[in-house]
Amino acid sequence: MKILSKTLAVMMAFLLVFTAFTSVVLMSDSPASTVASAYSTFAKDSTVITTGEDLRLRKGAGTSYDVITMLSKGTKLTVLAKNTGEWVKVKTSSGTTGYVSATYLKLSETYTKYIVTGTGVRYRAAPNGTIKGELTKGAAISVVNGYSKSAGGYTWYRFKMNGSYYYVA
Repeated sequence: MKILSKTLAVMMAFLLVFTAFTSVVLMSDSPASTVASAYSTFAKDSTVITTGEDLRLRKGAGTSYDVITMLSKGTKLTVLAKNTGEWVKVKTSSGTTGYVSATYLKLSETYTKYIVTGTGVRYRAAPNGTIKGELTKGAAISVVNGYSKSAGGYTWYRFKMNGSYYYVA
């Protein structure tokens, strides 16, 4: 009887440890392990603007690296490599390279002006959305560079008019 109770106690202890271990392993997909996906991804050669005051340009990707310089809000930077997490490798207008946190960056919108050459060109608030109006022949629109979206069999281009964004196919 003593052997049976010791065996049972060992089996229960094993089961308890196994259950605790599998709970930890199964929880590895928690938000803490997927933090990198919460940051914006910036493509190589894109232009970004700093959104925070006194942003630190660092020698490496992390807060443990030395600060090269401080960047003021609104500083334009060129992305040197597509980021996969929080840190983005960038170059300043003076040629200094370093890393900054993606949290404090946004894409710098650039536009290309187009002249509407057709008639009956309608624009919408969203791709395949409600029609908001019609562009007149000869009208100039500012299309956001690098932004297009496929929907409903069309390629939709985002443009800015009177401070608001619209879409045209």
